[in-house]
Amino acid sequence: MPREYFLGGSTSNGYRTAFFEEQKGKYGYYLKGGPGTGKSTILKTIAAEFREESVSIYHCSSDPSSLDAVVLEERGVFIVDATAPHEQNIALPYITGEHIDLAACLNSKLLQANYESVLGFHTENLAAHQKARRGLVGISAMQDTVWDIGKKALLSEKLMAYARRLAKRVLATVKTNPSEGRIMERQTAALTPDGWLTFVPEGYDTIVLEDSLGCAASVLLALFSEVSAAQGICCEVTRATAQTDAPILHLVIPDLKVMLLTVTPFAPCNLTPTNLIRMQRFYDAEQLKSKRNLIKFCVKNAESMRAYTQSQLKEALSLHDALEEYYISAQNRKKLNARSNALIAELRQKS
Repeated sequence: MPREYFLGGSTSNGYRTAFFEEQKGKYGYYLKGGPGTGKSTILKTIAAEFREESVSIYHCSSDPSSLDAVVLEERGVFIVDATAPHEQNIALPYITGEHIDLAACLNSKLLQANYESVLGFHTENLAAHQKARRGLVGISAMQDTVWDIGKKALLSEKLMAYARRLAKRVLATVKTNPSEGRIMERQTAALTPDGWLTFVPEGYDTIVLEDSLGCAASVLLALFSEVSAAQGICCEVTRATAQTDAPILHLVIPDLKVMLLTVTPFAPCNLTPTNLIRMQRFYDAEQLKSKRNLIKFCVKNAESMRAYTQSQLKEALSLHDALEEYYISAQNRKKLNARSNALIAELRQKS
């Protein structure tokens, strides 16, 4: 069963992804070309062709039904959409990777005949994303305010002692090799046109950290990930990209098939957990009393801003879909299929 992630996500400072840094050492195929040139289609075809292997697929946060990347883990190869907003170039062509230009499979005359319409949809799409970013700026400000309140009220010694006990209990059954421990960045959650979405690996136990402020859970997960890596256990962290410091939001331990999820008013998740840990006990209740109204204000405003941001992402997706139609109609399917088949044949030779 393939593991699913987001390539990254929109933040108040633009798009954030750790994908390219995390894939260093693998050979990359960087797909280039505008919307509707077949990038996601090729990625889905590759994921299906190699489904019997260890495959990681990366969804687009602006359109979760589309793929942004596929990693063939056993072959040490990745294929990625390397266009905006996650545009990427290759420092050493044919050494670390190569570009695949899907625009070469387009009928330029058909596109140029619709110049005004294509340019108009593109401009409107960019404007909708810019409005969504303004919404994210507001969400970030509200989250940062609540986070600072939680940080000042944190019962640090009590929390750290509990975090160490929990890590010892959860990690006790894993055979470790200290030289192999690593903390990897994998984005399992993002704000999308469909709302806040989280990928929970199939068959994994889930430990939900219920935290109205988010700070205690993040501190626990940071310590947990450090202990895991020190013991030689690889783990995956998802960050709260909307916050200024991008603290840890979720933690996955593949060797244990366990996922620890933070659930806050800013990052909701509707699932039935294997275990539930209420994090409120790790805050000084007296300190929080005087901030109760401010917390409620921030949460309410963030909910409103999230709804606005989601609506703008939905509008941007609608405009993107309209833009894609012009490119899809200009595709030379024969050329595109031939390029896709050639790439799959080349991938099969990788080992």
